[in-house]
Formats: sequence, C-alpha cells, structure tokens
Amino acid sequence: MVHRSAVPAIAQRIKALEEVSAETDCVLNFDLDTLFLGSAVPLLEEITAEHKSGIFGVSERENQDKWMKQMKLKEIVNTPLYFNTDLMCYKADCKGLYEKFIKTIEEKGDFIYCPEQDFVNLHFRKKHQLSGEFNAIWFNPGYKDMAPLMVHYLSMEKPWNRFIYLDFRAYAYWQKYLSACERMESYLDREFLKRVRSNVRRVK
Repeated sequence: MVHRSAVPAIAQRIKALEEVSAETDCVLNFDLDTLFLGSAVPLLEEITAEHKSGIFGVSERENQDKWMKQMKLKEIVNTPLYFNTDLMCYKADCKGLYEKFIKTIEEKGDFIYCPEQDFVNLHFRKKHQLSGEFNAIWFNPGYKDMAPLMVHYLSMEKPWNRFIYLDFRAYAYWQKYLSACERMESYLDREFLKRVRSNVRRVK
C-alpha cells in the first residue's frame, strides 16, 4: 500500500520514464530500497538478446493475491503476471505515458493501491517474466537457494529501520547491506550509517 501523499513523486517517476525512453532503446529502473550483489550486464544481455520489445520484471502475483484477500480489497489488475516495479526494464513505447497515468488515477483511483505498480501492470500488455534472482524479495519462498543479482528490502523491514520482526533466515542480507554501506562510508550520511550499524548489530 502506497500513501496518497506519494502520488506526486510517483507521477514524476512516470514522467521521467517517458522522457528517458524517448532517448534510449532500453531503460533499467530500480528503487533505492535495494542492494545489487552483482553486475546488471547479464540481465541486460538476456533482455536484449531474446526480446525486441516489452516490459521485463519479476512477478509478484502470488503475494499480490494474498495481500488483496487479507485486506479485503477489490483487485482491478487481473493480469496473469503482476510485476514488482522495484526492478523493471522497459523496451516499450512510453509516449504519452504521463497523461495516461493521470487519467488512470482519475478514473480508477479508488481501486489503485500501488499507483506506479498497478498502472504499469494495467497499461503494458507485453510482459516478459524474469527469474526471481533479478529481484529477490527477502521474504519470498526459495530466496535462500538463490544467488541474487539484487535484493529488495520490501515493506518496513529495511536495514535502516528498526525491525518490527526479523526472519533470521534472511539475516545474511542485512549483513550484506551493512558491509556495502561500510565500503561506501565516505559517501554516506553518518547518521544513516550509524542507524544501519545499530539495527544490524543488535540482532547478534
């Protein structure tokens, strides 16, 4: 669920996607609550080699169905694939995308709960599913068996937030985040790094 106050920022992301897509053949878009553990080159090579057009992502249909049922919400994105937009690749025509986003919010806003994600899944018909390793949501089944390219710290359970609860099986991903922060210490805000250290180390 995304708070309504975030819609203007999301609209700017859609506008930026439209503008950047006009200048390049392929746009890789990812959120900041993520950690790359390897190069994105294999992902881009796979997309470029196999498909001429479409959008590419990791489907979260199972989670989406579960959450909608638990919260007793009406689902209007009834597509077989429901991509999590924390990592997306776009090889698609994005002309007029911003105006279409605004129109969708105006017409269907009462049933849009994740504005960017719901809109992208509603609007783009040509979808290509990527392996879960490209967007490893830490609480999904099977993540322990992955060698993920990117870990996605979905929900409020993030290394920089004090944990409400912690799945200890996923603790290695918290440690990896702290290690990455310490390597980049000179570029980070001191208070942010202090918070990550405190959160991760208190679990020991």
